[in-house]
Amino acid sequence: DVMLGAVPPVGIADKGFVFTALASGILVAVIHPEVDKLKWLMTTFDAIAVGMFAVNGTEKAMLYGTSGMTAVFMGMFTALAGGLIRDMLINEVPVVIRDKHWYAVPSAVGCVATVFVCKGVQAGVINQTAEIVIDVCVVVLVVAMRLLSVKFNLMLPGAVERHHTYLPGGRR
Repeated sequence: DVMLGAVPPVGIADKGFVFTALASGILVAVIHPEVDKLKWLMTTFDAIAVGMFAVNGTEKAMLYGTSGMTAVFMGMFTALAGGLIRDMLINEVPVVIRDKHWYAVPSAVGCVATVFVCKGVQAGVINQTAEIVIDVCVVVLVVAMRLLSVKFNLMLPGAVERHHTYLPGGRR
């Protein structure tokens, strides 16, 4: 929102978003030991969040008159930054970096598809009802790509693991 000039950001200005985030945080803090055991469920919810934020971020960028390429980058930033910040706050390597299964790729596919949907709406080819249905289908596509990549172990090259280099005198 801030990059698009939409201030204050809707995530802060809308009390519903703030209360939902607080309630979710409290719930996870209370049931934390159980959450770690539900890896597949957490992966599913994360995939849903990535899909929804990819569509939402891309659509908002298009509404603010950005180019399709800029909208894709804004949508990917919206989709991936939340998880990145979440992982950094809990002192973990972000999933987008550590997990070699498809993570950013489904987001990119969803963002590109959303740009085409927005262009169709702007051209009058797609009506509002069809746009909603297609947006839901795009989210389902993103979720399916992510979950299928985990289930069938489909991977892309990830970050290279670095080995510690020691300087003379035993320093790093």
